[in-house]
Amino acid sequence: GEEAYLAVFGGDHCMELEVKVESIAHADCHEQHGGGEHAASETGAGVIDPGHFVYGSCDALSWVDYSLLLDASDSDYNFLIEVTDLSNGRSTSDDALSLHLFDGAEIPMDRFTEQRAERAVDGIYSVAINLHNFHEGTSYFGIRCGAAARRFRVV
Repeated sequence: GEEAYLAVFGGDHCMELEVKVESIAHADCHEQHGGGEHAASETGAGVIDPGHFVYGSCDALSWVDYSLLLDASDSDYNFLIEVTDLSNGRSTSDDALSLHLFDGAEIPMDRFTEQRAERAVDGIYSVAINLHNFHEGTSYFGIRCGAAARRFRVV
């Protein structure tokens, strides 16, 4: 038979995992973003599939944008966008990273949004998309680096 291997990176957390293997149809199976190059949309924003992660980085005082495509069937779910600071010497100060969820079909020129996380808990910034702010189509969010360059993971 075919052998498959699973690698788990746990960071600084202690955990216990239970893995269940399910076979899915080949047509439904596709590679997810999780390391190499980011897929890009027409806007230049990286594309994230729900429930999958990408690694990223930003220079001091710069932005990295991502898009998330949701359809009507996703309206039954709450989505939590999490950004984990992977830089050495992680900080919870306001100038480390910030996560901004933009309402509507594009990123506003002034990048203002009330849906943002400017403080981290254990190096994780998070913003929710729930029934009240859900819209079908593409949602955009941006990650802003503060005074220093940072590495991060988005899920």
